[in-house]
Amino acid sequence: RVREHLLGLFEIQRIDVVIHELQEKREIIPVELGKLEADITSRKDEIDSMVEQSENYSKEASNLEGVVQAENLKLRKWDARLKDIRNQREFQALSREIESSKRANENTEERILELWKTKEALDSDIEEKKASLEELSLVCDEKTVAVKEELAEIESSIASETARRDVLQPNIPTNLWRRYERIRDKRKGQGLVLATGGSCEGCNMKLLPQLYIVLQRGETVEECPACNRILLFQGFLSQEGSEEASVEANA
Repeated sequence: RVREHLLGLFEIQRIDVVIHELQEKREIIPVELGKLEADITSRKDEIDSMVEQSENYSKEASNLEGVVQAENLKLRKWDARLKDIRNQREFQALSREIESSKRANENTEERILELWKTKEALDSDIEEKKASLEELSLVCDEKTVAVKEELAEIESSIASETARRDVLQPNIPTNLWRRYERIRDKRKGQGLVLATGGSCEGCNMKLLPQLYIVLQRGETVEECPACNRILLFQGFLSQEGSEEASVEANA
């Protein structure tokens, strides 16, 4: 009877492994989409920052152009005044002031030209990044649809496997079931493993010969001394298959 319960529990364990894998997959899938969305957000922020910088270049260039215009107006007035000056010292002082102002204007005009060139290059880079972002956004939209579909399939599979599990569970004695659940929760979804060739398949530990003999009797519920998972003698599976084949042949 214990052997039958262990075999039934093994069927449940196989279902639990499938459910556990589906649940892990359900957790991983949105992570990839999240990374893609984070990348899009990062690129948008970068573009916004670049656009702001481009606007700053434009404002600075426009302000400097205003400065140049004001200086040119002042220079024209000084040039006109220079013609009326008869005092040599005053003439030289104003001449130096005019030359200094002209040099300053030339430097400012060079800065203005540099700003507009920088803005032009930046605007070109912005357009390229916008185009790249648009492509990535389309990929993200497609990925979102695919993820939703895949998650829906996973949820459906989990529900189906859980229903199968619920049918088998009542056949397992309560004490054994609770014991199995407790171990499974601690051991990453595996509460029962096979004992094959004298070893535990859960942790690969070599079992004591006496314990392996006891497992082959199938009269008691035994655990691996190392990983504490419930053990099932692997030979019972082949025996069960042979018995089922024999029944079908006699039928």
